[in-house]
Amino acid sequence: MKLKIENLCISSYEGKEILKDINLEINEGEWVGLAGETGSGKTTLLKAILRILPERMFFKKGRIILDGKDLLKVREKEMRGIRGKEISMIIQEPHLYFNPSINIFKQIEEFALSHGMGKDQLRERIFSFLELAGFEEPEKWIKMFPFQLSSGMLQRIGIGMALLHEPKFILADEPTSSLDNVHEKQIINLFRSLKKIKKMGFIFVTHKIDLLKGITEKTAVIYKGHILEFGGTDNLFLEPFHPYTSLLLGKSLFGKYHFRRIENQNSCSLSSFCPSKMKKCEEMPPLFERNGRSVRCWLYE
Repeated sequence: MKLKIENLCISSYEGKEILKDINLEINEGEWVGLAGETGSGKTTLLKAILRILPERMFFKKGRIILDGKDLLKVREKEMRGIRGKEISMIIQEPHLYFNPSINIFKQIEEFALSHGMGKDQLRERIFSFLELAGFEEPEKWIKMFPFQLSSGMLQRIGIGMALLHEPKFILADEPTSSLDNVHEKQIINLFRSLKKIKKMGFIFVTHKIDLLKGITEKTAVIYKGHILEFGGTDNLFLEPFHPYTSLLLGKSLFGKYHFRRIENQNSCSLSSFCPSKMKKCEEMPPLFERNGRSVRCWLYE
């Protein structure tokens, strides 16, 4: 099974282009990173896959294909069965998962039953997947209320819930951004363990590109709704092609500058000050293929 995004464009009703000609392919069992700064379109892409776009946004064109089926064309009733069961999402604010006045078990139970899990297997499955998420004594923790648990614990419970129905793909939206360094390290180690034992596709979204090293096989770099570079994670870290990738990795010659938001959407996002700027940069380049990597830069024409 594979998840394939083809020529996806998303706009706002105010006329702003949010995502522009996104093409990605994730195979079952493959881990892909999506790196970029806040506001680049990372979260919007994940929400587009689940067809839960924010208000004032709409699909302009493109396809999102799961196992040969275009998710943008299926009925909402069928889509509700896909969310959480075939494709699960881990959100960046773990406390938003939970009602503070209901204990953890009741909330996991409600989630499980809503997706057709039988009561006879419920408790055993919940314990099993909480153990997978790093809880040594799940029967102790599930009696607690959300306010009694740390953000790191709540995030691990959220990961356990995402795994509960054994989805084919998991979308992780900045899963460590609200955590301190200790809890962040715990979640990253948990992901490394899951990768060894669970065959599922995984999209790991982050603004901290260093987190992807050693976890993802491939990484896409996104800025202002465009994918600027896509390729094997190890090669991308070793030798970034695009100037923006170099900036994220701290290898840029002009890393002390912030990329300015320029008004001309038809030009390269970096054209106002990139040291490699040329006349062609007044137009947005397509993705060029070079050494097994895709890069949106005229230097690689």
